[in-house]
Amino acid sequence: MEIQTNGQVLAQAACERIRRRRPSPDFASFASLFPSLVQSKGLAHAVALAKAEGQVEYLEDLVMVLAAVGCPEMASTDSLERATLEHSVAAYVRLSHDTLRAAVCIRDCVESARSVALARPGATASPGQGGTSEFVATAGRSPQSG
Repeated sequence: MEIQTNGQVLAQAACERIRRRRPSPDFASFASLFPSLVQSKGLAHAVALAKAEGQVEYLEDLVMVLAAVGCPEMASTDSLERATLEHSVAAYVRLSHDTLRAAVCIRDCVESARSVALARPGATASPGQGGTSEFVATAGRSPQSG
């Protein structure tokens, strides 16, 4: 049995979601922006903005990545939004920290998938157009597991 850090679990969950999603350019753009929104505006504002902009797929992926590391209250995008409004200050700060880590993993997986796709001969600049599965196949593996 292999023991993994929360960071490894986050990265694997994020990359798996991105592999399945094959993100659109709009999704990729928002994934790049969301971590900065959390840092500058706060988690509640960032989640509200994502909902207002129709980024439901992004929020779904975020919730699934959070659930992978054991955030028990993350059952849906509504539960994430409710948690940002109802948690105590200490719980909100912890959730913000966990969500920021998950958002950075999603952003990094989207950017890595795009880089792999662009490295292919004849590739276009559009994210999610291939190459994602090659990246995900190696994501989260430790150097020992090859």
